[in-house]
Amino acid sequence: MKQADKRFRRSFTAVVAVAVILLGLFYYLDNRPAEKEVKNISVVLYDAGNAAWESLLEGMKQAEATYPVNINYIILESQAGGSKQLEAIGKEIQNGAQGIILAAGDSEMSVIQLNEYAATIPIITVESGLSDGHFMNLSADNYEMGSWLARELKEDFKDQEVITIGLMKKEENRDSVRLRYQGFLEELDEKVKIQIIENPKDYAKVDAYAALHKKDLQHLTKELDSFGKRTPVYGIGNTPVTVAALEEGKITKLVFQNEFNMGYLSIEALYLKMKGETAEKVREIEAFLVSKEEVYSTKFERLLFPIIK
Repeated sequence: MKQADKRFRRSFTAVVAVAVILLGLFYYLDNRPAEKEVKNISVVLYDAGNAAWESLLEGMKQAEATYPVNINYIILESQAGGSKQLEAIGKEIQNGAQGIILAAGDSEMSVIQLNEYAATIPIITVESGLSDGHFMNLSADNYEMGSWLARELKEDFKDQEVITIGLMKKEENRDSVRLRYQGFLEELDEKVKIQIIENPKDYAKVDAYAALHKKDLQHLTKELDSFGKRTPVYGIGNTPVTVAALEEGKITKLVFQNEFNMGYLSIEALYLKMKGETAEKVREIEAFLVSKEEVYSTKFERLLFPIIK
């Protein structure tokens, strides 16, 4: 009788233990966090020259490792205008894109068509926005970047009565560049003479050169180098080419925006919008000024060389 009771107690205990395990398993399955749906994002960029988007893309890749997103990158050829970007956006939506990040090659592109796309999926812009200001844009203060560069140039030549500047002026179809030109020119005074240079080979005797877009700056430094020119160069835009030129002393001062953060925050902002959360209409990215001596400083090394190993 006692053995039968023991067997009963053991069996009962085993049944209870199994029941507790099953209840725990059912509770876990019923309350476990739902797997996050992976969102498909397409990034449509204009061609800005050799590896010019490196920092931006590194920031986006870091965000891709943080958020449940799958990113497809489209960098159009240099001659592609706004219509080509719109065509690329349309194809990406047809192929399943759930959100678009656009660096507008032409700020005057047809916003009517873009608004039609935006009615179906969220779209934000980076670096260069659109003239109507309708879309969320992530960028540094472009007017201030141009003004900052002009102030540095004036300070460096403050002991000179007249300053002649050769200004590269090609990439004007983007609002970011137009604002930089405006800030740069409005900061200068009567002692500064501007010579507009459409082609880097159109050299004249100048005290300094300036380029306000990274593609122009890359072109300018390469052309000056090929002709053995060592005239001071002031520019905006950090790329592997311009940073190398800064290291070698071919660029005197460089103003740049934190494109790594721009890339990361653009993915973060778009992901939140895709989830239905509200986001700021404009998110300003920090800008910096660096000289050759500061390239490997604690402050600038990570910003200028953002590749994550």
